[in-house]
Amino acid sequence: MSTSIIKGIGYIRVSTKRQGRAWSLPGQRTTIQEYAARTGIDLIAIYSDDETGTNLDRTQFSDALQRLRNGEASALVVYSLDRLSRNRSQLLLLVDELQQRGIAIHLAKPGPHCRRSHRR
Repeated sequence: MSTSIIKGIGYIRVSTKRQGRAWSLPGQRTTIQEYAARTGIDLIAIYSDDETGTNLDRTQFSDALQRLRNGEASALVVYSLDRLSRNRSQLLLLVDELQQRGIAIHLAKPGPHCRRSHRR
């Protein structure tokens, strides 16, 4: 019985330098790395931005999306959905696009939603 490895891309974001330890870039990075290790996802890259989440036009996020669109990975691992976008309509469109491409979104934040992926 062979186990297939899921290739994933991690994405972390903060919008202010004053965000708490759990929301800090290092805190998010550790959480998504631990999640990936537990769930068998091989993170081929982790992208990070220190920018507002009110729009999707962020340098590192754009690079991560391009790699996903190119088929380099089939999973996006984030700390929580609000790290992707604070704009709900943009977030819904993004989730829909990724679903259409067969890309699962994994939420690494500990809690009741940590194992959900937005995959059909």
